[in-house]
Amino acid sequence: MAELYKSLSMWDVVRGIIHSKLGRIKPETREALEAEATNDSVQAFIIYRTALNTQWPEEPDPAEVHLWEECYASCAAKLGQWSELENFVENRLLKDEAGQVSLNQVWTLPRPAVSVLPSIVNSKLMNILDGSEIDRNLNAFIDSALGEPNHRDLLESTLPLPLAIMSAHQQKMAQARHYITLATSKVLLTLAQSSLLTPKPLTVLEAFVKEPTEDWKEFVRELEGNLDESKIEMFSEERMRRLKEKLTGFNPAYVTVWALSKNKAVRRDPTAFEELKKVVLGLNCESARANMDRTGLTIHQQVDILLEQATDPNILGRTWVGWSPFI
Repeated sequence: MAELYKSLSMWDVVRGIIHSKLGRIKPETREALEAEATNDSVQAFIIYRTALNTQWPEEPDPAEVHLWEECYASCAAKLGQWSELENFVENRLLKDEAGQVSLNQVWTLPRPAVSVLPSIVNSKLMNILDGSEIDRNLNAFIDSALGEPNHRDLLESTLPLPLAIMSAHQQKMAQARHYITLATSKVLLTLAQSSLLTPKPLTVLEAFVKEPTEDWKEFVRELEGNLDESKIEMFSEERMRRLKEKLTGFNPAYVTVWALSKNKAVRRDPTAFEELKKVVLGLNCESARANMDRTGLTIHQQVDILLEQATDPNILGRTWVGWSPFI
């Protein structure tokens, strides 16, 4: 549940769940969660790493240590610290009884798909792609996993795009297309389910318009410069409208434009914003999104635009160096 609310940036709820499950938590945990809530992944990364490397006078709760491990891995991935992430996962979580690193140890962990499996596959793949390491054991691990039905299902359901990229890197294009199809189908299914269930999640989330969380208020304060109640409610209602649009056939490129308009650095230069808007909408190149309507799209069309944006060199060339849209 904490992971779900974390993905929705509902940090008040995340902290509440952690407190209810762990009881008393260390100040370092509270401080790291606060840093994550304000998108300060660097500070959170440092705090989690320090906590994991500290020799505590009294042993921390194993559940809290597990939380540090998962959050540390998540922050490292966000920051593109692939070598550090790879070494951390291998040396801390994937050693066998003889003390040797074995990737197959991942299948013995309680929840391999939550963070460890994505962490080890993505970190090794990124290091291979940037040339910092050769394929030592990732390929053998993947081949072995694909030969076991349960492991194959878990891999293909959680990591289809990394598998596609790995296949393309090995010049196995038919296999890469297969995984791209799986990834596309997964997104289509998620969007279809969300659309069918639209009234229910919207009803739940509308409660936060009238009673916003502290994290939501902090986000509005950073964006608008104050905590005027009317601004909070106005911004909350605008976010709800955007969510409804996403679930009712809105062109994703225009959602990106809206998010871009909220970027303080971009808002300072109206000319830059107009140029970046053209890039996002694909107006300066041949693109599917530029030729589609603003509203009334099918789920397939929405997914096509999302994939196009995630692979557009003109967008990728303007993003920060650690951004990996396939992760």
